[in-house]
Amino acid sequence: CLSVHYAYMVEKIMRKDFYVMESIFRSKNQALEILTGMFPQEVVDHVLMKVRKEDPCMRKLQSDCGIVTILFCDIYDFDGITQSLRPMELVQLLDLVWMLFDRICERHGTVKIE
Repeated sequence: CLSVHYAYMVEKIMRKDFYVMESIFRSKNQALEILTGMFPQEVVDHVLMKVRKEDPCMRKLQSDCGIVTILFCDIYDFDGITQSLRPMELVQLLDLVWMLFDRICERHGTVKIE
């Protein structure tokens, strides 16, 4: 009877451990997706390298880029546009806007962070 209880407890701990590890894995993937969506790949690579090395000196993640410009963009009457377009047309419009921003950034050798 004692061995059955012991086997049950071991199984319970192993299942709980599996669940926790799976949850950690999913969280890491979500964090990586967020990082790659927000920052240039070299920043993501730098952060990951420091984390993997367990480097306590992760204070300096930035590099000197000289002059930095921040652009906030708002589409005039976006609410009205969304009401007048079908969903697919709206997606195409937004794709066009982002494509134009990408071209402008590429032409001027700048980095765009969304």
